[in-house]
Amino acid sequence: MDQIKEIISELSEHKATDIKVYSDINTYQYMIVASGNSERHTKALATIIAAMCKKQYQIIPKIEGIGMQQWVCVSMGYCLIHIFVEEARLEFNLDELWKDKMIDI
Repeated sequence: MDQIKEIISELSEHKATDIKVYSDINTYQYMIVASGNSERHTKALATIIAAMCKKQYQIIPKIEGIGMQQWVCVSMGYCLIHIFVEEARLEFNLDELWKDKMIDI
């Protein structure tokens, strides 16, 4: 749980918005959903989180969608982090899909 709090803090520090955490999503213990304010911002947030995971936790995350940039996904094995631009977040609507699994951190 401390790693999740640190990831949320890092996202917040780098101006991610509307950060939500969900638990027990398919094979993931946690899922974090956040928004960036532009395609460049989503890419930067994913890169920052991946670097943090490597440095602090010795976890080499898998990043998907870095070329698309409207939606970037970082997988740490036990935690999946979705970073969207707002339009894509509304389109995919993960918050509504998993609303019953949202937790407070």
